[in-house]
Amino acid sequence: MTLSTPTHDRTLLYAVLSRLVSYPVTTDLLRQVVELDVSGPAGRDAAGELRRMQDAISALGGADAAIEVLNREATRLFEGPGQPLAPPFGSFYLSGGTLMGPEAAAVRGAYLDAGFLPDPSVHLPPDHLSLELGFLGVLAGRAGDGPDAQMESARQAWWGFIAVHLAPWLSLWQADLSRAEAHAFYLGAAGFISEILEADLAWLDEHRPNDGKAAERG
Repeated sequence: MTLSTPTHDRTLLYAVLSRLVSYPVTTDLLRQVVELDVSGPAGRDAAGELRRMQDAISALGGADAAIEVLNREATRLFEGPGQPLAPPFGSFYLSGGTLMGPEAAAVRGAYLDAGFLPDPSVHLPPDHLSLELGFLGVLAGRAGDGPDAQMESARQAWWGFIAVHLAPWLSLWQADLSRAEAHAFYLGAAGFISEILEADLAWLDEHRPNDGKAAERG
Protein backbone atom coordinates (compact mmCIF):
# COMPACT_ATOMS: atom_id res chain seq x y z
CA MET A 1 0.00 0.00 0.00
CA THR A 2 1.42 3.37 -1.02
CA LEU A 3 0.04 6.47 0.65
CA SER A 4 0.73 10.09 -0.18
CA THR A 5 -1.49 13.07 0.60
CA PRO A 6 -4.29 13.02 3.22
CA THR A 7 -6.88 12.65 0.45
CA HIS A 8 -5.43 9.31 -0.69
CA ASP A 9 -6.33 6.11 1.17
CA ARG A 10 -6.32 7.81 4.59
CA THR A 11 -9.07 5.54 5.86
CA LEU A 12 -6.85 2.54 5.17
CA LEU A 13 -3.85 4.18 6.80
CA TYR A 14 -5.75 5.08 9.95
CA ALA A 15 -6.92 1.47 10.20
CA VAL A 16 -3.27 0.41 10.27
CA LEU A 17 -2.37 3.10 12.80
CA SER A 18 -5.24 1.99 15.04
CA ARG A 19 -4.02 -1.59 15.04
CA LEU A 20 -0.46 -0.56 15.94
CA VAL A 21 -1.67 0.22 19.47
CA SER A 22 -4.19 -2.61 19.69
CA TYR A 23 -3.64 -5.93 21.43
CA PRO A 24 -2.77 -8.50 20.26
CA VAL A 25 -0.43 -7.77 17.39
CA THR A 26 -1.14 -10.01 14.38
CA THR A 27 1.01 -11.30 11.57
CA ASP A 28 -1.41 -9.68 9.13
CA LEU A 29 -0.70 -6.26 10.66
CA LEU A 30 3.05 -6.78 10.58
CA ARG A 31 2.91 -7.82 6.93
CA GLN A 32 0.94 -4.66 6.17
CA VAL A 33 3.63 -2.60 7.90
CA VAL A 34 6.35 -4.32 5.89
CA GLU A 35 4.52 -3.59 2.63
CA LEU A 36 3.51 -0.03 3.54
CA ASP A 37 5.07 2.93 1.74
CA VAL A 38 4.56 6.65 2.21
CA SER A 39 5.44 9.39 -0.20
CA GLY A 40 4.65 13.00 -0.97
CA PRO A 41 4.23 15.83 1.53
CA ALA A 42 3.16 13.56 4.37
CA GLY A 43 5.92 11.06 3.78
CA ARG A 44 9.31 12.65 4.39
CA ASP A 45 9.53 12.34 8.18
CA ALA A 46 6.97 9.57 8.46
CA ALA A 47 9.03 7.41 6.11
CA GLY A 48 11.92 7.30 8.57
CA GLU A 49 9.66 6.12 11.39
CA LEU A 50 8.10 3.54 9.09
CA ARG A 51 11.56 2.23 8.21
CA ARG A 52 12.33 1.91 11.93
CA MET A 53 9.29 -0.37 12.33
CA GLN A 54 10.17 -2.35 9.22
CA ASP A 55 13.80 -2.78 10.32
CA ALA A 56 12.62 -3.94 13.76
CA ILE A 57 10.40 -6.60 12.20
CA SER A 58 13.27 -7.73 9.99
CA ALA A 59 15.67 -7.89 12.94
CA LEU A 60 13.22 -10.19 14.74
CA GLY A 61 13.18 -12.58 11.78
CA GLY A 62 10.09 -11.37 9.94
CA ALA A 63 6.39 -11.04 10.69
CA ASP A 64 5.78 -14.59 11.92
CA ALA A 65 8.82 -14.66 14.19
CA ALA A 66 8.19 -11.19 15.64
CA ILE A 67 4.73 -11.88 17.08
CA GLU A 68 5.73 -13.28 20.47
CA VAL A 69 8.25 -10.53 21.24
CA LEU A 70 5.99 -7.69 20.14
CA ASN A 71 2.91 -8.98 21.96
CA ARG A 72 4.93 -9.36 25.13
CA GLU A 73 6.17 -5.80 24.69
CA ALA A 74 2.66 -4.50 23.98
CA THR A 75 1.50 -6.08 27.25
CA ARG A 76 4.32 -4.42 29.18
CA LEU A 77 3.75 -1.00 27.64
CA PHE A 78 -0.01 -0.76 27.14
CA GLU A 79 -1.81 -3.49 29.10
CA GLY A 80 -0.17 -4.20 32.45
CA PRO A 81 -0.57 -6.12 34.78
CA GLY A 82 -0.59 -3.16 37.10
CA GLN A 83 0.13 0.30 35.78
CA PRO A 84 1.20 0.09 32.11
CA LEU A 85 4.41 1.95 31.36
CA ALA A 86 2.98 4.00 28.48
CA PRO A 87 -0.83 4.05 28.78
CA PRO A 88 -2.37 4.88 25.38
CA PHE A 89 -5.23 6.85 26.95
CA GLY A 90 -5.87 10.57 26.61
CA SER A 91 -7.26 10.79 30.15
CA PHE A 92 -4.02 9.60 31.67
CA TYR A 93 -2.17 12.60 30.27
CA LEU A 94 -4.96 15.19 30.19
CA SER A 95 -6.95 14.33 33.33
CA GLY A 96 -4.28 14.06 36.01
CA GLY A 97 -3.10 10.50 35.54
CA THR A 98 -6.56 8.96 35.84
CA LEU A 99 -8.34 6.60 33.50
CA MET A 100 -11.91 7.31 32.37
CA GLY A 101 -11.50 10.95 33.39
CA PRO A 102 -13.11 14.03 31.85
CA GLU A 103 -11.16 13.54 28.63
CA ALA A 104 -12.82 10.16 28.08
CA ALA A 105 -16.25 11.79 28.40
CA ALA A 106 -15.24 14.57 26.00
CA VAL A 107 -14.03 12.08 23.40
CA ARG A 108 -17.21 10.04 23.73
CA GLY A 109 -19.16 13.24 23.12
CA ALA A 110 -17.19 13.86 19.93
CA TYR A 111 -18.02 10.33 18.75
CA LEU A 112 -21.72 10.81 19.44
CA ASP A 113 -21.76 14.20 17.72
CA ALA A 114 -20.38 12.50 14.61
CA GLY A 115 -22.71 9.49 14.85
CA PHE A 116 -19.75 7.18 15.46
CA LEU A 117 -20.31 4.16 17.68
CA PRO A 118 -17.25 1.98 18.39
CA ASP A 119 -17.68 -1.76 18.04
CA PRO A 120 -19.37 -2.83 21.31
CA SER A 121 -17.33 -6.03 21.35
CA VAL A 122 -14.17 -3.92 21.79
CA HIS A 123 -13.99 -3.21 25.50
CA LEU A 124 -11.77 -0.14 25.56
CA PRO A 125 -12.27 3.32 27.08
CA PRO A 126 -13.39 5.86 24.46
CA ASP A 127 -10.12 7.78 24.74
CA HIS A 128 -7.92 4.77 23.94
CA LEU A 129 -5.60 5.79 21.11
CA SER A 130 -6.69 2.84 18.99
CA LEU A 131 -10.34 3.98 19.01
CA GLU A 132 -9.38 7.60 18.43
CA LEU A 133 -7.36 6.67 15.34
CA GLY A 134 -10.22 4.52 14.09
CA PHE A 135 -12.54 7.51 14.49
CA LEU A 136 -10.17 9.66 12.42
CA GLY A 137 -10.37 7.03 9.69
CA VAL A 138 -14.16 7.43 9.63
CA LEU A 139 -13.82 11.23 9.38
CA ALA A 140 -11.19 10.89 6.66
CA GLY A 141 -13.57 8.75 4.62
CA ARG A 142 -16.35 11.31 4.96
CA ALA A 143 -13.95 14.14 4.13
CA GLY A 144 -13.07 12.64 0.76
CA ASP A 145 -16.46 11.57 -0.53
CA GLY A 146 -20.03 12.87 -0.45
CA PRO A 147 -21.83 16.22 -0.66
CA ASP A 148 -19.66 19.30 -0.24
CA ALA A 149 -21.27 20.21 3.08
CA GLN A 150 -20.57 16.75 4.47
CA MET A 151 -16.95 16.86 3.35
CA GLU A 152 -16.45 20.31 4.84
CA SER A 153 -18.01 19.26 8.15
CA ALA A 154 -15.86 16.12 8.26
CA ARG A 155 -12.68 18.07 7.57
CA GLN A 156 -13.51 20.52 10.35
CA ALA A 157 -14.23 17.65 12.77
CA TRP A 158 -11.08 15.80 11.66
CA TRP A 159 -8.92 18.87 12.28
CA GLY A 160 -10.58 19.64 15.60
CA PHE A 161 -10.26 16.11 16.96
CA ILE A 162 -6.53 15.97 16.27
CA ALA A 163 -5.94 19.49 17.62
CA VAL A 164 -7.99 19.08 20.80
CA HIS A 165 -7.84 15.39 21.69
CA LEU A 166 -4.54 14.05 20.32
CA ALA A 167 -1.93 16.74 19.74
CA PRO A 168 -1.83 17.83 23.42
CA TRP A 169 -0.67 14.45 24.74
CA LEU A 170 1.04 12.38 22.06
CA SER A 171 4.49 13.79 22.83
CA LEU A 172 3.99 12.90 26.52
CA TRP A 173 3.09 9.35 25.54
CA GLN A 174 6.18 9.15 23.32
CA ALA A 175 8.30 10.33 26.25
CA ASP A 176 6.90 7.52 28.41
CA LEU A 177 7.76 5.01 25.69
CA SER A 178 11.32 6.33 25.63
CA ARG A 179 11.61 6.14 29.43
CA ALA A 180 10.31 2.57 29.30
CA GLU A 181 13.01 1.73 26.72
CA ALA A 182 10.32 0.44 24.41
CA HIS A 183 11.19 -1.89 21.57
CA ALA A 184 12.24 -0.09 18.39
CA PHE A 185 9.04 -1.24 16.70
CA TYR A 186 6.89 0.69 19.17
CA LEU A 187 9.15 3.73 19.19
CA GLY A 188 8.79 3.75 15.42
CA ALA A 189 5.03 3.20 15.65
CA ALA A 190 4.59 6.17 18.00
CA GLY A 191 6.77 8.35 15.81
CA PHE A 192 4.91 7.27 12.69
CA ILE A 193 1.52 8.05 14.25
CA SER A 194 2.76 11.44 15.41
CA GLU A 195 4.23 12.36 12.01
CA ILE A 196 1.08 11.37 10.13
CA LEU A 197 -1.15 13.34 12.48
CA GLU A 198 1.11 16.39 12.29
CA ALA A 199 1.06 16.24 8.48
CA ASP A 200 -2.71 15.79 8.39
CA LEU A 201 -3.25 18.65 10.82
CA ALA A 202 -1.18 20.97 8.62
CA TRP A 203 -2.98 19.85 5.45
CA LEU A 204 -6.39 20.22 7.06
CA ASP A 205 -5.53 23.67 8.36
CA GLU A 206 -5.16 24.72 4.72
CA HIS A 207 -8.14 22.82 3.32
CA ARG A 208 -10.85 22.96 5.98
CA PRO A 209 -13.67 25.51 5.65
CA ASN A 210 -12.79 29.16 6.16
CA ASP A 211 -15.89 29.66 8.33
CA GLY A 212 -14.57 27.08 10.78
CA LYS A 213 -11.31 29.00 11.10
CA ALA A 214 -13.17 32.27 11.57
CA ALA A 215 -15.29 30.74 14.35
CA GLU A 216 -12.15 29.69 16.24
CA ARG A 217 -10.63 33.15 15.95
CA GLY A 218 -13.90 34.75 17.10
